[in-house]
Amino acid sequence: MGVITVLEHQRSFLKTDLVNMVVTPSQLLCVPVNKLVKAGVEQADADARAQNKGFFGRYKDKMNVVWASNFSPHFFSMTPEDIVQETPETIQIPINAVQEFTIKKIVTVSGEDDEWTTESWNVLIRAKNGSYTFLSRADPSGQVESNPSIIAVLGNTFHKL
Repeated sequence: MGVITVLEHQRSFLKTDLVNMVVTPSQLLCVPVNKLVKAGVEQADADARAQNKGFFGRYKDKMNVVWASNFSPHFFSMTPEDIVQETPETIQIPINAVQEFTIKKIVTVSGEDDEWTTESWNVLIRAKNGSYTFLSRADPSGQVESNPSIIAVLGNTFHKL
């Protein structure tokens, strides 16, 4: 139905996963894509080397894979069961358990004279089986609002703050 990309999930104090959230009619699948990113970075490096790119050219190509972290085509070709089988650490949240799905903008001002401002977004999911928080460096609400299927699945649980 839809994929929300470029999310981060703090699994433990020292472990952060890059996540793509696959939205199906029956569940949200929060899929760690670290292995896919690593494979993409290795392929980007090999392609850049084949094109005789220098260090900075290869670095740019590899970083484009990391920051995009969009594996929608990969997931659209799979069933939810296949996704979970491929990535067993996937967080599965039944749609009927979702009580609230909120995207909240966070603005951080820092520096001596408040000269640095950064924006990030928290995706907060409150469900009957627990609460989950994901961080995004880019506003994910466009990915949700532009996909009528995601809006239909989330229904009135979706909020944007």
